[in-house]
Amino acid sequence: MKYAFIQSLSTKHRIIRLCHALDVSVNGYYSWCNRPESKRSIEDRQLTAKIKLFHRQVGRSMDRLASIKICKRWENVLVLIVWPD
Repeated sequence: MKYAFIQSLSTKHRIIRLCHALDVSVNGYYSWCNRPESKRSIEDRQLTAKIKLFHRQVGRSMDRLASIKICKRWENVLVLIVWPD
């Protein structure tokens, strides 16, 4: 998380100063930049996109009193459970 924050500010501030301020090594930051994205990170990003899409599509038409529980099963299936409050 710190590395992503450093990357987001790297156009406005020097990386070495950001690393020092957040108490991380510059070598660690550059190693993180060159590391391929993990399978878990890719799956999390894709699941987040599906959840956001679901909320945009269903959120408009659902009764405000209903609650939505969204969970991920180990089969990598998005399960949606809707019940009234």
